[in-house]
Amino acid sequence: MNRVKVLYISHESKEIAGATLSLYNLIHSVEERVEPVVLLDRKDVVYDFFQEKGITCLVFPFKRVLYNYGVVKRILLYIPRLVRDSYSNYRCLQFVRNQLGDQGVDIIHSNSSAITVGEYLAKHLGVKHVWHVREFLDKDFHFHPFGGMDRLQKRINRADACIAITSQVAQHWNMSGTNTHVIWDAVRKEEDVCAIFPKEKYFLFCCASLSDTKGTDTAVKAFCMSGLSQKGYNLKMVGNCTEEYKEKLVHIIQSFSGDMMEHIEFLGYQKDITPLMKKATAFLMCSHNEGLGRVTIEAMCYGCPVIARYSGGTVDYLKDGETGFFFTHDEQCASLMKEVSSMSTPTTIYAANDFFKHHFAEEVYGIQINRIYQELLSQQKDE
Repeated sequence: MNRVKVLYISHESKEIAGATLSLYNLIHSVEERVEPVVLLDRKDVVYDFFQEKGITCLVFPFKRVLYNYGVVKRILLYIPRLVRDSYSNYRCLQFVRNQLGDQGVDIIHSNSSAITVGEYLAKHLGVKHVWHVREFLDKDFHFHPFGGMDRLQKRINRADACIAITSQVAQHWNMSGTNTHVIWDAVRKEEDVCAIFPKEKYFLFCCASLSDTKGTDTAVKAFCMSGLSQKGYNLKMVGNCTEEYKEKLVHIIQSFSGDMMEHIEFLGYQKDITPLMKKATAFLMCSHNEGLGRVTIEAMCYGCPVIARYSGGTVDYLKDGETGFFFTHDEQCASLMKEVSSMSTPTTIYAANDFFKHHFAEEVYGIQINRIYQELLSQQKDE
């Protein structure tokens, strides 16, 4: 059977965050039927990551559609940016044609709402386009698309297939057509599911970069309020952190007690958080607007109880009191931390393990993605 050649376009290049890891799981889940090529805008850590996995990468400096400056500047830059982006897309098209040669590509798969070059490439190469939307964009990252949200929403919805990682993301982008699919990301293979006991006395907070948007301040405050440090518990913080933001967190911690610093560890970026997940008392998901929450799903896989803010895509799949626990404010998070620390039965852990197997395993995910690819190729033949 001939493998389908798919060009995946990644908006991440300098940081191995959730979108990159999820793209790798996607590629891994369909590897028997798909020949993948990843297009990046520069050679950096993401390029090295895919190369180490044996995945072919192309590099061209295509442009993103985002801005975070004021209205006046946006108006002044509109025509220059339009010209720049159009020229960049044209050059990217020529580059892809030269690199792929006569073999060409069967499908273009854009891995984010932050990039539009995939739409252009698919149109001019005469192939189908999948637009994978993983973020709220404005709510979670405070970015806005060049040309406005309404325009980008319409462009995304015109794709041959639109994939939203949760129903909350689909609603945000007004994705409701017959070309829309809500598919939760795969995170691990089914064989990786486990539950290890006894747990060690620490809570885990993890994200690519520590920030208030990710709820880092909530995690710190809740741990300090819980009083669990007096029982020997620690809080482990995983993620890149600027010195300026760390000073802010230290100030919060010291406002509770000078001794609290002894119980909060800043571990920086960790390539593999699996060992930390397996032994943690619980994982804290405190993000205010998480598209899906990849690390939440990893926690479910590795038998780590989840204490999550009731917001964003997390509400799609976490069931309060069954597969995890929801909070709406800092005090409630602190209360749940105390409750979970004294749990005597692993019922929630096993329920989360089971839910993961049926909804987040690569084996399940690959079937859904392959089905979309085959439908698009069938449509292509009929046209």
